[in-house]
Amino acid sequence: MLLISLAAGTSVARGSAANYSVLPYVGSEVLSASPAAPIPEPFFYGKSHRQYFGDDRTIRLLGQLALKAPNPLVRQRAVLDLSKTNNSNAIEILKKALDDQDYHVRCAAALALCQFLPEKALGLLKDTLEKACSNISTYPKQADLTGLIRAVRYIKQPVLAEPLMKLLKHPDPTIRTDVLNTLSEMEKSPSSQVLGELINDKSASVRLAAVKNAAFAKHDAKLITLLEKIIGNDRELPAIRSQALSSLAKLGPPERLDKTILSLSKNPNPLIRIGAVRVLAVRGYRKRIQQLLYDSSTPVRLEAVRAAGKLKIVESTDRLFQILIDTPPKQLHQAARIALEEISTQDVAKKAGELFVKIKDQYLKIIKKLREKMTTKEWLTLNRKRLKLARNLASLSYILTTLKSYEAYDERIDLLNKVGVLDPVLKDIAASLGQFGDKRASKSIKKRLIDCADYTLWALRQTYLDPIHPKPVPEDNSSALIEAAVILQIYDALPVIMRFSSMGFERYRAKRSGWTADMMMPALVDEKTRPIVIDELRKQLRRRYAPIRCKFESAKSLGKLKATEALNDLRWLLEDGYDKRLMIAAAWAIQQITGKTPSIGQPRPYPGDWIIKSIEEVPYYIPTPSKEQKKTNPSSKM
Repeated sequence: MLLISLAAGTSVARGSAANYSVLPYVGSEVLSASPAAPIPEPFFYGKSHRQYFGDDRTIRLLGQLALKAPNPLVRQRAVLDLSKTNNSNAIEILKKALDDQDYHVRCAAALALCQFLPEKALGLLKDTLEKACSNISTYPKQADLTGLIRAVRYIKQPVLAEPLMKLLKHPDPTIRTDVLNTLSEMEKSPSSQVLGELINDKSASVRLAAVKNAAFAKHDAKLITLLEKIIGNDRELPAIRSQALSSLAKLGPPERLDKTILSLSKNPNPLIRIGAVRVLAVRGYRKRIQQLLYDSSTPVRLEAVRAAGKLKIVESTDRLFQILIDTPPKQLHQAARIALEEISTQDVAKKAGELFVKIKDQYLKIIKKLREKMTTKEWLTLNRKRLKLARNLASLSYILTTLKSYEAYDERIDLLNKVGVLDPVLKDIAASLGQFGDKRASKSIKKRLIDCADYTLWALRQTYLDPIHPKPVPEDNSSALIEAAVILQIYDALPVIMRFSSMGFERYRAKRSGWTADMMMPALVDEKTRPIVIDELRKQLRRRYAPIRCKFESAKSLGKLKATEALNDLRWLLEDGYDKRLMIAAAWAIQQITGKTPSIGQPRPYPGDWIIKSIEEVPYYIPTPSKEQKKTNPSSKM
């Protein structure tokens, strides 16, 4: 019996820590004699676990199902699996799948192409789109065209905008709406005549999308007149009128509309008030915007806060601080912080310093009180208050850093010294002190870095001993302290940072702080520490349980240091083929060291949860054990 199995596609692991110096043969020469194109500096993308990769054999097996399986659901699943193989050889199969009889399969093929590099899939998507526009009957189903439009929206290439605009004449309003929304995301707009027809469309969804797209159109008197009519039409939907106001704000509202806009800013519907605020910001109505900072609607206040920052309304400083400290919504809080940074006056810095000192004392008292005995309900209430104060302290610290103000500077350092290594405010205080650039904070940052390193190692050991109850690790706080130490050039903190690079206990390792250390170490290297740092980075490449991103950043750092002694390790990483991202990082590092660009082969197969990876023979039945086997088998007596 033949059975589709998930077992194949696996391969024997190469290059373990024990034999790292041996360069294994991968199946083809990775370092070729022919010149390769220079590799730009790579940056880590995706998740930090190993990427799936399907070799050519897997592509062929999936291709057979994608093109020949009688069940369209099987073909659709095979097409979607091809998009996860990270192998560009799958594009030829997807090209054929675009002409499948079933529209589900065609839709899946269009979306699958988006998972590959744009230069390889762009031409194919463009041809498919032009074919769909020239002959609508080829794509009779609405979902068929919707899938193709989604693919264009995902890839966001300007060259696809022109053929996409041809679908604006499609009879289905859903298609017209999707096309307009896609063009808006690409910041492209059709001609004023076509856009004007769509603004007057019978479908409300099309009108809304067309009015939104008008913000990206060229300045045209007829288009502005159309938007004016929508704004003044009380029978039109509030969402469409609000969007018309927003588009008019970007196109440039005429002066004759000022009275209308002022009256609309008092409209009972908050959607219309939001649009009015955007126009008022362009026209510079500072007093009215100040009044709207007290609006009952949170979205309206949000737009008013943004407008106050752009116009630098100094008179709104007190109200903005009130919103910053008391407002629960995170988006409104962040907008108030940005607005205060944009206003950027001495009064803002002074007020921020006073509030920081006041809130800091409250925060430390709450931390102390949380250690006392209390009911669960009391603890949760107090902890919510603590988190709110931590958010406010972080924002005030960033405001003072942006304004380059020494207000409450000693208080910020004092808070850094007093909070625990797991405290959420530690990350933001450390980051803001690092960005501030004053080396007076160096001693405290180094001390807290040592505290985080000691605690992290203890937490990893405890997690290994009791994995059911893992201990929290201050990854974010440690990373912020490492970055602050590098910005302040604290050279004597390098040994502590190197501890994070090797931090781990068995398979439990420091992840984010580890790769931050690997990435930042070259900035603190001098002639004495260079050999030690290079040796540590080479060890990181060979560690069995080191996260992929740690190895990625270590390879890049070796390239930046031009470490010729690490060439064998980098070539091993390139030829081992464990992950494509590691291969690219190793190739870039070799290029930086030798001046020659190596070619990059295929990584080792690593199967995902795909519909097929191999075919193997299994028996029709499970043979029953004989009597002799039962006698010798202890489990049969139980």
